[in-house]
Amino acid sequence: MSEMIDVTRPMFLSIKEVVKVTGLSEYYLRQNIKAGKVPYIKSGNKILINMPRLSATLNDMTDKSLVQL
Repeated sequence: MSEMIDVTRPMFLSIKEVVKVTGLSEYYLRQNIKAGKVPYIKSGNKILINMPRLSATLNDMTDKSLVQL
């Protein structure tokens, strides 16, 4: 069965929009983008973050940190 896409919610957000939606700090996002941990694309000079992939990445990071405890 194919997964439905919610067209009312944008898939790509700017860093400032992600900060507002998630509560993550801009510094944290930029550091993780630079480290290659957060998936993004560039449109001109603007960095756009794929929200479904960011959510999956953060969940994966959380799962790994729980295993290390």
